[in-house]
Amino acid sequence: PGVSRSDGLRVLVGVEGRLTSGGAPLAGQVVRFFTDGVQRCEAITGADGVAKCSDFASSVAAATLALGYDGAYVGTGGYASSHASAPLIH
Repeated sequence: PGVSRSDGLRVLVGVEGRLTSGGAPLAGQVVRFFTDGVQRCEAITGADGVAKCSDFASSVAAATLALGYDGAYVGTGGYASSHASAPLIH
C-alpha cells in the first residue's frame, strides 16, 4: 500500500490482499477491506489470488493511517474465513 494523493483529511491509498489455500491462489473470491471497523471497499480476487482496491479512502487523521487496515474473507463452500491486518504506511 502507499499514499497516492491527499485531499484535506481524505487520503486515498491503494491496498491489496492475497487469498490462498494450501499455498495456491483462490480466484473469484470477495475480500473486504476495513479501517476503524468500517468497510471501505471490497474486491474480487484475480487468478493470482490478489484482491486490490486502488482508491481506498480513509477520511481520518494521520494517526489512523498508522493503525493500518484489515482484510476479511467470510469463507465459502470448503474454504474457512480469514482475517489479516497490515499498515497503510511502511
